[in-house]
Amino acid sequence: MKRLIAAFDFLLLLTALINLFLIMLVPEHASTEIGHYNNIYTYSLIVLLLLRTVLALTRDSFSNQSIRRQIIDLFFICISFFVMRYSLKFVQFYFLVRETVIILHKFSAKKTNTNKYNNLFKYPALWVVMSFFTAIMIGSFVLLLPKMQIMGVNLMYVDTLFTATSAVCVTGLLTIDISTNFSGFGQMVILMLIQMGGLGIMTISSSLVLVLRDKLSLRSGLLMQNVLDRSYSVDFALLLKRVLLFTFSVESLGAVFLVYPFYRELNSFTKAVYYAIFHSISAFCNAGMSLFPDNLIRFQSNPIVNIVITTLIIIGGLGFIVINDSKKLFQHRGHFSQLKLHSKIVIITTAWIVLLGTLFFFISEYNYTIKALNFFEKVLASYFQSVTARTAGFSTIDFANINFATVLLTVILMYIGASPGSTGGGIKTTTFAIIVLSVISVIRGNRDLVIFNRHISETTLLKAMALIALSLFFVLSIFFILTFIEPFSFEKLFFEVFSAFSTSGLSMGITSLFSSVGKLLLITLMFIGRVGPLTLVFLLSEHVTPLKYAVPQENVEIG
Repeated sequence: MKRLIAAFDFLLLLTALINLFLIMLVPEHASTEIGHYNNIYTYSLIVLLLLRTVLALTRDSFSNQSIRRQIIDLFFICISFFVMRYSLKFVQFYFLVRETVIILHKFSAKKTNTNKYNNLFKYPALWVVMSFFTAIMIGSFVLLLPKMQIMGVNLMYVDTLFTATSAVCVTGLLTIDISTNFSGFGQMVILMLIQMGGLGIMTISSSLVLVLRDKLSLRSGLLMQNVLDRSYSVDFALLLKRVLLFTFSVESLGAVFLVYPFYRELNSFTKAVYYAIFHSISAFCNAGMSLFPDNLIRFQSNPIVNIVITTLIIIGGLGFIVINDSKKLFQHRGHFSQLKLHSKIVIITTAWIVLLGTLFFFISEYNYTIKALNFFEKVLASYFQSVTARTAGFSTIDFANINFATVLLTVILMYIGASPGSTGGGIKTTTFAIIVLSVISVIRGNRDLVIFNRHISETTLLKAMALIALSLFFVLSIFFILTFIEPFSFEKLFFEVFSAFSTSGLSMGITSLFSSVGKLLLITLMFIGRVGPLTLVFLLSEHVTPLKYAVPQENVEIG
């Protein structure tokens, strides 16, 4: 009986996934063959759930704790037939939540420990993936509600899923204009998803655990603390408070500076305040979503908007670890040498990337998109693109008209991305710095990699190489598939996939033209880009079991 119930659970999960794929392709109640199968699969889910519930009730006694779930399932079955005539999405959303909870329960269950949180935290990679996935799914279904969309707009689920994924993964790629398709409520939901994604779902979930005063084991607490900084020794609750306070303070200050230029553009103080808050959070979280149809091109020559937005992007891209460590520079007799090695690498690498990016943007676009600007405006536009290209997604030029040299430059900057522990994506500045410096070290004939009189272990170098190899594998694999199914030029597809993976959000104007399958592939790439590198760090950080015996060493010819 137990195996039969488990088989029904598997069928429910499989049918729910098929049903999810179908509702991505067509709107609800669409008069197409796929829409017909959508209804069939939804009814199949209810029938399977009914059979599974009957089997469970015949197996369990009323004293068993699982009877509560059976009661909930029975209650849902009773009301689902009445609800389906009004909205299939409610039924489909219930099944997705139900199957997600069951999966988490399976991984967290352990007979010797009744604390499910502690058991779940022993699988940090799973916790990260499920946290982001749950937030995306909830956000995508909420954005389908009628009040979230402007009157007369009927969005496909694949577009709301794309928007929710882009918001939670702080990417900024969009298939629809959020200012003309979503109401104020919908835009607020998107803003909340951006904030959650920027802070990190792990930070939010950890805060909830602390608020609920759930007693975590020492191992679980340390594992959760590793999400923010594995070398940070302060109390975890205090660390979370500092992160939240710093985030909201910087975002509030940025919004204050943006109110005046937005007021001059919108001629409404209330609307200017709302736009300022939205763009300040979007900039600090490196999301790059804008309520202006042309992004920020209309503010191309406005120094206030350019400086404020880029400052927020840089601060958000540095990470709280570096920001907190940088306080030493402003203390009595503070000096750069007193910073941690991580902070030194991040600050110097970021500065060099921004400066070189500004220079190369200025040269490559001098006679193209910034040709009509004066010298100061050209420098300002070049600086803005250099900062935003790494992970933010805002733009003050039309990237659909950039030349090939700028395409290559932007792809490189997007791939490098922001810094570890920040709101940005990419392979991270520290990974890029370690690889570049290791190459220089080999050219110079040095056996060991030494940075600021500190030896970098071979394990760290191997992790950096593995991260680059895996990221290129995912990006190039999806790029290869897209070349078969999408009718766009090589450079535009190349630009789009790197933008999705690095959670940069810049586009050459083809995102909305992708097919449903192409959008799903970009969604997958955004998800991998946001949780993949973080998950990889966790997986590579596990204790490595040493060999119990020595093996012979032999050299292999390289190059």
